[in-house]
Amino acid sequence: PRAAPALRAAIRQVQAMALVHRLESAHDGDLRLAPLVRAMVEALRRTEDVDVRFDNALRRADWALPEPQAVPIALIANELLWNAVQHRDREAADGVRVSLARADDATAVLSVRNRGSLREGAAAGEGGLGLMRSLLAPQAGVLELRPEGGWVEARLRLQPAARRAPARSASRRARKSSTRRGLVR
Repeated sequence: PRAAPALRAAIRQVQAMALVHRLESAHDGDLRLAPLVRAMVEALRRTEDVDVRFDNALRRADWALPEPQAVPIALIANELLWNAVQHRDREAADGVRVSLARADDATAVLSVRNRGSLREGAAAGEGGLGLMRSLLAPQAGVLELRPEGGWVEARLRLQPAARRAPARSASRRARKSSTRRGLVR
């Protein structure tokens, strides 16, 4: 029983890595940010009794993560989501708010918010936040944690290394479509 929290955390991390592999396979090696976050939100909804709302403003800009950064960013996003669920104010009806947006400088921003307060030193990087920051390559992005009007917001800003996914070529789309219909084996 004393090991249960550590085992659950390890299971969540392995599940995040498996999700990365599944999504990369489905998209010919590209890990697309919006489907990754959407799948993580759905996993939270299935396993936890908490309201998790997801707002995706990246619909037109389908961001893909470079392969070397895909797993670390997925682990960070997964940890941000689970931390928001674990540390939320359970008396508040608001639950957890997750959003993806494009910032003015064309970077992608993942925001995870929950009702609550920060313990002293948390925003400076003590504990789990420090570990998440250590996973994030300096050129990949910036991770911030801050209180804001009764909410705690974790914000992951992905720098230009997280690029827009290239448009699929017409022949590649046709080949995939034919394969799905059983025309190409």
